Amino acid sequence: MAILKSLLFVAFNDPSTATYSLIQYNLETQTREDHLPGDDHQDQVTGLGCCPELGLVATSGRDRKVRIWNQHNQLLRTLCLNDTPQSLAFSKGGAELLLGVRTNVYRINLSRLLPMSYQLKLQAMFLESSSLPVDPPIPILSSALLAMSEEDRRRLTQTHSILSSPGVEVPRNLQESKEKSEEYTRLCTRDQELQLLLEGRLEHSKKTKISKKNKRDAMERYLQLLYRDIACIKVSVHSEMLGKAVREHSIIKIRE
Repeated sequence: MAILKSLLFVAFNDPSTATYSLIQYNLETQTREDHLPGDDHQDQVTGLGCCPELGLVATSGRDRKVRIWNQHNQLLRTLCLNDTPQSLAFSKGGAELLLGVRTNVYRINLSRLLPMSYQLKLQAMFLESSSLPVDPPIPILSSALLAMSEEDRRRLTQTHSILSSPGVEVPRNLQESKEKSEEYTRLCTRDQELQLLLEGRLEHSKKTKISKKNKRDAMERYLQLLYRDIACIKVSVHSEMLGKAVREHSIIKIRE
C-alpha cells in the first residue's frame, strides 16, 4: 500500500485468476478508480511507491517491468528491465527512482523518461530549491563608525535587498529562473484545461447572451441551408371602406 495525500493505492496479487492490479481509493469521497486490464502487470507486483511532489505512483513486478502511474491511476510509462526488481522507492523530489535488485540498489533518472509536463515540474522544483550564494557581511571597525556622520552610519547599518535597490540589475540566472517558473505555471494551467476538456468538464467563464438579432440571423442561415436561397416574400394590401367592414386582399409572391 501507498498513501498519496487522500488517495490510497493498493496492489493486489491473485495468482489463481492471474490478476496483478493496482487500485486507487479516494478516502475523502469513498470512491475507487481502476485502469484498463491491459495495463496490469503480467506477474506478481513486488514493489509500490509514491512521489507526493509530482503526484506519481510506481509499481514493479516479476515481469521485469516498472510501471509509472499518475494520481488518477492512469498508466504513464512502462520501463522494461533485464532483471526482476524486489522493491522500489522514489527519491526526494521524484527525480530518481531507486530499485532493489537482488543485493544491489540501482538508480533510474526520471528527468528524461517522464512526460513533458512532469519534466517541466522537475525543472521548476530544482530552480526553486537553488539559491544565489550570499556573501558574508564585511566587518566594520568601531573607529570608522565614530568618524562617520549620523546619516552615513544609518545608511551603512541598514540592510537592503539587491532586488529592491534602485538601479541594480537583476542577476541573469535569477531572471531566467523567474521566467521559467512563470512559463511552467502557464503550461500547467493549459494542461489542466486540456484535461478538463477531455473529461467534458470545461465550461466557458462567460456565456454569450442571445439577442433577437442573433435569433433572426440564425433563422435566415437555417432557411438558406434548407432552401439554398432565402425566400423573398412580398405582400401588398388593398383596403376599402365598405360601411363598417374592411376588406383586405393579400398577394404573396414567393421567389424560389
